[in-house]
Formats: sequence, C-alpha cells, structure tokens
Amino acid sequence: MKSVLRETAVWVLLGAITASWVYLVQQNRALEDRNRMLARRAIEPHAGLFVPSYPVTTLTGIPVTLGAVGHRQVLVFFRTTCPYCRASTQAFNAIAERLAPHSQIPVYGVAMDSAPAARAYAAEHGLRFPIIAQQSPRLVGLYRISSVPLILVVNEQGRLAYARLGLLQSATAVDSVVTAAQDTLPVTRRAPNPAAPQARRPRLDPY
Repeated sequence: MKSVLRETAVWVLLGAITASWVYLVQQNRALEDRNRMLARRAIEPHAGLFVPSYPVTTLTGIPVTLGAVGHRQVLVFFRTTCPYCRASTQAFNAIAERLAPHSQIPVYGVAMDSAPAARAYAAEHGLRFPIIAQQSPRLVGLYRISSVPLILVVNEQGRLAYARLGLLQSATAVDSVVTAAQDTLPVTRRAPNPAAPQARRPRLDPY
C-alpha cells in the first residue's frame, strides 16, 4: 500500500513539474513576442505615432508640408530600385485615383532617391500623383522609414491614422488604404509576403 502511495505521489509530482514547465515555456514565448512587438514599435511607424511637419517641394516645384497639422495626407514612400515598390505602382495609382474626388486628402509619393531618378521613375511607371524626391536622413528618422514600400495616412492632428509596410497589390489592400484615408480610426498593417507563409515577416527593401 505504501509503495502504491509513494508511486502515486511521484507521478503527481512529475505531473506538477511538467505542467509548471509548460506554463513557463508559454509565458516565456508570450514575453518574447511582446518584446519583439515593442522593439518593432520603437523603430517602425505605427498608428497613433506623432510625426512632425516637414517642408518639401514636389518635382514640379510646388511647396508641400508633410504632416501639416489641420490636413489629412496619404504618403507613399518608395525607392526607384525597390522591386516591391515597382510591383506596387499599379496599386499606388489606384489609391490616388480613388481619392482624387477628395481634394482634402492629397496623395504624395516620396521617393528616397535623387530628383532625376525619381522623375524618370515616375514617367516610366506613369505615377498619377505628385512626387517628392528626398534623401534626407532627418526625414527617415522622423517618419521611421526603415523599409519600403511604406504607406502612411497622416491625420489632421499630425498623427498616423494608418501605416502599411510591404508589397501592395490586392484590391483588398487598396480598399484598406482608401478606407483608412477617409476614416478616423488608427490602423497599422504589415503586408504578407506572397512567397512566404502568412506568419512570416514580409521581405522588404531596407532603406
């Protein structure tokens, strides 16, 4: 009888140890996920982030203030050498066309390149919105541009109402940008890499 009780106690103890180990593993994974999220949040643009106003000039010489308080804007950041940006140009144009009737929500393309490169790229791909050429490290830091393509919707308070990082091709993705531009709710999205499983982080062109 004592041996049975002793064996039962051992199994109960082992079960408790196993349960504790599983719990600790789960807690550790949750903590790691949270730390990764906080690390990304510290270096990537996200909904609710305040972005200072930044004066620039379009390729046609028109002065523009990015993040101007009192105005809503859609900003499309890209590089002329980025294949994911090139694959997203049709979607960029679709967004600009759908927002064209809303003059109070302008769409600006911000090329992280020289003016000649940006001008040639815009002509080659038929971009239908004003283009700004900027290679300023200050702008990169203020708007946390670590990768492209990147789409930001800045609201009237100078905060991001929407942030989308990654390839943009589907009609659903275009709808999400247009809806966010016309809405007031903050949204942050990361586009999935079509060549990888949904859970993986998309491949992006680092700035």
